[in-house]
Amino acid sequence: MNRKSFIDRLEQLALESNPANPISVIMLDIDLFKQYNDNYGHLAGDNVLKEIGKLLQSMSDVTECVGRFGGEEFILALISDHDRSKALAEYLREEISRKSFLDGKITASFGVVTSWGSQSCEDLVRQADQALYSAKDQGRNKVVSHGELMESMIESGDDPDVRDFETKARVLSDRLTNFLTLRTKSMASKLKQKAERDGLTHLYNRMYFDKRISREFEIARVKNRSLALLFLDIDHFGVVNKEFGFLAGDKALIAVATALNDCIRAVDWIARYGGEEFCVIMPDCKMDVAKEVAERIRSIIKKLVIKVPAGKTISVTASIGVGGILKGDESVLSFIQRVSDKTREAKRLGRDRICF
Repeated sequence: MNRKSFIDRLEQLALESNPANPISVIMLDIDLFKQYNDNYGHLAGDNVLKEIGKLLQSMSDVTECVGRFGGEEFILALISDHDRSKALAEYLREEISRKSFLDGKITASFGVVTSWGSQSCEDLVRQADQALYSAKDQGRNKVVSHGELMESMIESGDDPDVRDFETKARVLSDRLTNFLTLRTKSMASKLKQKAERDGLTHLYNRMYFDKRISREFEIARVKNRSLALLFLDIDHFGVVNKEFGFLAGDKALIAVATALNDCIRAVDWIARYGGEEFCVIMPDCKMDVAKEVAERIRSIIKKLVIKVPAGKTISVTASIGVGGILKGDESVLSFIQRVSDKTREAKRLGRDRICF
């Protein structure tokens, strides 16, 4: 049930409670749930909430009502004394920690309070919340009862209100720190991706290509491995922009980028070199395989049917240079230039072909 329905039922139970029929409230909060959502997505987070909801609903034979209090917080009410209600909370804590989720590390913290007829509904919720925050402050994945919490405060001479404020301040500060850490990592990742990716095709950009191709070249030379490079240029691309507009040109570029992604291995990578030029980098790839891939790419691009504004369709072709690293390559620049020259040769020979 929702929060309002639960509170309505709890108010009735609180009025009916007495020393012979004590009422207990168990409040639980999923630990580090925001972090789980950020790492695995909201659909994964929703699945966690559903699974815990099912577990709590399965306790209907021993509970009076179960509700989602808000966000990742749940609350239960039962006619039970302190020991039995705390034992139930411990059981639920262990069951949740044993469940298999994406990372296998979901836990929950619990606060338990028991009344023999002297507390209102508001008091029960507030005290369960106090015990819950104390459980989180003690390291999470724990069960804390309000009665035991009060006893420890009396022994230590702490003021309950001050203790509660300090506990919540620490927990909320920890949550804020985790949130800011995750948000900073997320922003850094997005900025890095933005700096490395072409905004239109979402392939790697020229800056990324220049950095990584140097590493690939050195690794291939040092470890005596093969390295193939495909340098692709869309034929007559200026005509496409001139006759059909820049939006049509953008659609053509996106279509070619998609086709390239569909033709490569998991270890290969692609960069938009500039304008209508693309590079496919294939580590540990022999020339005969690179030629086959280049021919497949050429054939697929030629068959593309690209929808452009005004309900028209266009097609494009590509000239592709293919090259593998050679012992005579003095530098990565000479390697790139040699393959680029093959692309220009393909264009001179009539376009829509590969040269190697």
